Amino acid sequence: MHEALLSSARILRCPLCHRDAAFHSGSFLCENRHCFDLASAGYLNLVPQQKSGKYGKSAFQSRAFVFAAGAYLPLAERLAQILPSAPFSPGFCLLDAGCGEGYYASFLQSALRVPLIGLDIERDAIRLAAKRSQAVAWLVADLSNLPLQNQSVAAVLNLLSPANYGEFARVLRPDGLLVKVVPGENYLAELRLLLGGSLRAESVAGVEAEALFRQNAADCSIEELDYRFPVSKELAAQFFAMTPMGFGRELPPGALLGLRSIRIHLKILTGRRP
Repeated sequence: MHEALLSSARILRCPLCHRDAAFHSGSFLCENRHCFDLASAGYLNLVPQQKSGKYGKSAFQSRAFVFAAGAYLPLAERLAQILPSAPFSPGFCLLDAGCGEGYYASFLQSALRVPLIGLDIERDAIRLAAKRSQAVAWLVADLSNLPLQNQSVAAVLNLLSPANYGEFARVLRPDGLLVKVVPGENYLAELRLLLGGSLRAESVAGVEAEALFRQNAADCSIEELDYRFPVSKELAAQFFAMTPMGFGRELPPGALLGLRSIRIHLKILTGRRP
């Protein structure tokens, strides 16, 4: 049995009836006999009928390539500095909600040594995450129906991913920490301009995300992380392929030849459960 999943069982609940559940002979079984099998790769799929979404396997592989190059290490390191302020104690965990292929969750578990659950609706992403680390409890699960007990989480991370603040408030303990990362107005600006896009749309989206966060968190603070990361033509192509900008679109021939760096402009929103 996957040790991280086994240790997290006491704070999990059935996604169908919301009753208590436990592991029995390689399956996750609730009091009403709803049963979910543990994948041999070491993750638990709690939405087995879910079809693949817009992020396919190749997009997550491109993300893994970019992460391996260190492009988002400054963000991971900053998160490792912020999260110790969360009220960690026995019986509570850190939740990475929308964890993708697991880069941040794996980094933070290694850095902080706290119980950590990473979940995403995309099975292809969780399959890659399970290969990355055995110290994190990986779940295929839905943000709109988190399979976690009420007030069982010390901190929720929501990084460049859709949010469900109602569910976040339900699972966070009363003094729990909420950390969300959204793109700044100049995030991946070089790629968006190559495609003929506008930076204004990103700016408006960021303002809206900040306002929604403030409505759903107390003691809010915002800090910016803004730097350029050097890229080769291959790495620039992986940046393009990992984002929705690259879904079904192609860059003009030779567009990446002169690109020497990509701007990574992020906003880190931090607050407490209201």
